[in-house]
Amino acid sequence: MSRLELDQITLDRDSYAAVRADARKRMLAIRRSRRVQLGQLIALEFENEDTLHYQVQEMVYAENITTRSGASEEIETYRRLLPTTEVDLGHALPRVR
Repeated sequence: MSRLELDQITLDRDSYAAVRADARKRMLAIRRSRRVQLGQLIALEFENEDTLHYQVQEMVYAENITTRSGASEEIETYRRLLPTTEVDLGHALPRVR
C-alpha cells in the first residue's frame, strides 16, 4: 500500500503552516540526494513517496484545499508518478554504444 494516502495530508492550513518551514528544510535535503546532474543544463530528480507527499501537501496548502475530496484529487494526480513495480532503467533509457 502506498503511503501517499489522504490520512497523511494535513487539511488544516494553520496546522501545516506551523510545521511548513521544517518540512521544507527536510525535503530540500531529500530532493538533493535524489537529484542527478547531467552537465550544466540538465538535472534528473527521482520522486518517491516522501517527495510526492510533500508536493501534495504543498498543493493543498497553496491552493487552500480544505476538503477531503479536494485533497483526494491531488493525491490521485500525484500517485500516478509513483512506480508500481521495480523499474529497470535499462529498458527506459536508450542504449549508448
